[in-house]
Amino acid sequence: MRLASGELAVFTRRGPGAHAPMVAAIADRAGLPTVRTTPRHTAQPGCQIAGRATDLQLVLRVAPERLYGLVG
Repeated sequence: MRLASGELAVFTRRGPGAHAPMVAAIADRAGLPTVRTTPRHTAQPGCQIAGRATDLQLVLRVAPERLYGLVG
């Protein structure tokens, strides 16, 4: 998903509300993969969900090891 900050993120778990899940940023606002996977709470200003990801090729290139431990 695309965040209001411009980052690309993947869903990791439910948040306190149905419209505010926890996500992990995997790309910066320029679309470049981040060095570190950063947890984000979509209820915080600037981290709201802005739309769906359109560059699904980036998601396919993310090593699963980057996401281990973020889900659950």
